[in-house]
Amino acid sequence: SNATNATIDSSNTTTTTTITQTDAVVYGIDSTASISEESEQSATFTLSLGGVTLGTGITTAVNLALGGDAGESDVKNKFVSQLQTSAGSTSGVSWNGTALNFDDTFSGSIFSFSVQALDDDVVEGDEELIATLSNATNATIDSSNTTTTTRSEERRVGKECLSLCR
Repeated sequence: SNATNATIDSSNTTTTTTITQTDAVVYGIDSTASISEESEQSATFTLSLGGVTLGTGITTAVNLALGGDAGESDVKNKFVSQLQTSAGSTSGVSWNGTALNFDDTFSGSIFSFSVQALDDDVVEGDEELIATLSNATNATIDSSNTTTTTRSEERRVGKECLSLCR
């Protein structure tokens, strides 16, 4: 405005600079390593949002899929049901059927939900639940994009036959 020993060019008194945001949320996932079906234990799946916090008006999303040999429809339905319930009760989180969405009202860096094993009379052997992250939007996925929980069953065909085959 008041130059000393200089003049101000009236056509260049302001400038605009664009700052590009290069930081991003970094997703990771972990789960309980092993649960027992007979004890009806729960597996906790924990999604971490590292890196930066979401700024005003910023959203991010990541696909979450269940696989493994315990991916039969009743287990998958329970997984999705618990995920949807947890997302619905957590501010700033929603589930659209394939992706978890986070907005700037989400507080913290951890989102968790638990799935309880139910004891049944079917001898299935040990099974794995594998949760996998993919297709992050406005974020990246770290090397821990997959987690496995083993659902163990203590009953074996031989043990069942001892009591049922007589």
